[in-house]
Amino acid sequence: MNTPKTVLQVERERLDIVASIYHSWSGEDPCGPVMHCLAIADAPSPVKDAISLGLILGDLTRDAGGLIGDLSLTPEGRLLLRRVRRQLRREGVEGGCRLPSSLLRQCRICGCTDITACQHDDGTPCAWMDDDLCTVCDERLATLPERLAACLAEAVDTPLLVLKEPDGHSDLELRLAHFRPDIANRAAELLEEAGK
Repeated sequence: MNTPKTVLQVERERLDIVASIYHSWSGEDPCGPVMHCLAIADAPSPVKDAISLGLILGDLTRDAGGLIGDLSLTPEGRLLLRRVRRQLRREGVEGGCRLPSSLLRQCRICGCTDITACQHDDGTPCAWMDDDLCTVCDERLATLPERLAACLAEAVDTPLLVLKEPDGHSDLELRLAHFRPDIANRAAELLEEAGK
């Protein structure tokens, strides 16, 4: 049987989509629809990606800040689900609603996964900094000098004011160095000393 390229790519590269499909249709008829809810409508989601890749069919509609809808697997989505179930049987994993930890990444600090991402202070979902460390926890692990250096770099690099040109050519960005070059130079020296 010739497996579509999308299914093989997803199986290799997008474990979050594989896990989402596996969990959503675990113990369910892969031909039947499943009610799906996303808590944050505008956040990235493996389900949204699976819909755009043609693995899931259905419409998600807004519901109290989230999305909700009945979703069904396409023939390619069912193929992906069958391939994952076969792989789990070969590995001796019994049926159930959980992927084995060998197939699902988990943060060693907070325990978030590809399916249950934690969030940054600005509400964006975390990503993977390392195989077992999410970006939120990586930021929390940074030492005080690293956090101070990052804050200093942002203070020096971020424009204090941006003047828009009416003709749409180049904008004028006013930075700390325009007003206090002595502080900006000292900050640059400290950042260089810190290796930032």
